[in-house]
Amino acid sequence: MTTWGAKEIQKEHPSNPYAYYFAYPAVASVPDNGGPQQKSYSTKLVLTPLIDILGHYKTETAWGWDDSYYVNDGMVNTVFARAPRLSKSVNYKEGMTPQRGVWVNMPELKYLEHSASAGFFQEKNKTYEPVNVFIDHSRYVESLS
Repeated sequence: MTTWGAKEIQKEHPSNPYAYYFAYPAVASVPDNGGPQQKSYSTKLVLTPLIDILGHYKTETAWGWDDSYYVNDGMVNTVFARAPRLSKSVNYKEGMTPQRGVWVNMPELKYLEHSASAGFFQEKNKTYEPVNVFIDHSRYVESLS
């Protein structure tokens, strides 16, 4: 559960060249006073305290530090929810055909705290519906075979 541990796992277990990989990072923070540090976009989120802590706490990582690491979803820095650093990856583009063994970084799920991506703590009338994301992604993956 550390960046150093993740780095070691990535070295020992590289991506399978026959599998498709997709990463869906989420963002539940916004810039605090226009700077790189982050705060929660809403006071209604269950993870608001953690969003604020991750958005202001600088720490050492296996890859050094970059101010973009402040952006988070309340449990994970958004940067670390993307494809593993030691794996081949591309950013999703409409109409692209992914390659096996190459991670696809899907568009960030904006204003979504960590557990909301699985449907927990959803607010009514939100534009994000996890079921729709899963259905769309299932159709996308099915079209690859």
